[in-house]
Amino acid sequence: MIDENKIIKLIPFINSTELSRTLGSDNVIHMLTMINEQPMRYSDIEKSVDIPKSTLNRHLNILYNFKILNTEPFMYNGRKTHVYGLTSVGTDIIKFFKKFERITSVQPSQQKIFEINKL
Repeated sequence: MIDENKIIKLIPFINSTELSRTLGSDNVIHMLTMINEQPMRYSDIEKSVDIPKSTLNRHLNILYNFKILNTEPFMYNGRKTHVYGLTSVGTDIIKFFKKFERITSVQPSQQKIFEINKL
């Protein structure tokens, strides 16, 4: 029997909302930029960003599950491990952020005017 009083709530763009929260967290874009330059081991990521371990693990898992990051096998000191790399979607996200920064940054001549007005 169907309960006609039951309300079904649809949440549009739920994955995009979760991803945007993750990307908006401190140091996540910086972390992705570093991984874009060179795949990194977890321990190297941990040393390079100021993110608590549990938060870092959650961010990495979300980025992996949304196919922003991938893992690649890696040998380190004779031991098998893995490094995190960017997928093509991750690379596109970095390209977007770089382009966004370029088009939204203040021109040097305007920076000087802003600095003078700031005094």
